[in-house]
Amino acid sequence: MSRPGLAAYQTGADKMPHGTVVDPRVFVAIAPDGIVTIVAHRAEMGTGVRTSLPMIVAEEMEADWSRVRVQQAHGDEVKFGNQDTDGSRSTRHYLMPMRQIGASARTMLEGAAAKRWGVPATEVKAVNHEVVHSASGRRIGFGDLAADAAKESVPSVEGLKLKDPKGFPLSGQRPDQHGRSPRHHGGHRALRRRRPPARHEIRRHCPAAGDRRQGRVV
Repeated sequence: MSRPGLAAYQTGADKMPHGTVVDPRVFVAIAPDGIVTIVAHRAEMGTGVRTSLPMIVAEEMEADWSRVRVQQAHGDEVKFGNQDTDGSRSTRHYLMPMRQIGASARTMLEGAAAKRWGVPATEVKAVNHEVVHSASGRRIGFGDLAADAAKESVPSVEGLKLKDPKGFPLSGQRPDQHGRSPRHHGGHRALRRRRPPARHEIRRHCPAAGDRRQGRVV
């Protein structure tokens, strides 16, 4: 998204109590073994934001989703920003803040790699859980860069370079939702099992005003 487009992307999140927090040090942790933990600070029933919001962060920071873990945040709006659960609007409100958090983490990782190799930051690029210097063929994993990246300054939102959404490998996919067990979609609900001689009634809405239809038993 272009900078004018970014500036025009108004969702109302900044008008909510405690607004938004865009700080990768609050939302992202990288272990020495490369496991990336992303905090989900919102909670909604049935919308999957515990997966979608961390996925947005992972997309921007070039994290391998198979090596991402999600941690549900505790209630602390001063630390995490607004945590309302109403309105099913978490993704709409926090699409851009989550992208900015991921882009900040990616920029810090790239900066750490550039310093280690003594090359300009413009010559390195995060790609699938690594930072790569194409000119020399060098590459280093996120886990090996974690300690150095944590020492980098958090970049300003205004100067962030967001990825082209066409390069998002996860968008449009249906990964397993974090925190969702089979019972949440009825897989183990007794009420969804037909037990003879149980019968079920289906009622049809009248297609026209004044029409009368009888429910049918199946």
